[in-house]
Amino acid sequence: MTKKKGYHLKLIEHDVENIKILALQKGLPYQTHHSPSSNQTN
Repeated sequence: MTKKKGYHLKLIEHDVENIKILALQKGLPYQTHHSPSSNQTN
């Protein structure tokens, strides 16, 4: 179970990285669609 959960978390992190890259390529400020507040903590 923990193995699958860790894999799922890695998928989420990978997706977030892709969003950052896409935003940078388009010249847009980086914002997640599910938690804008995480923008400030990072």
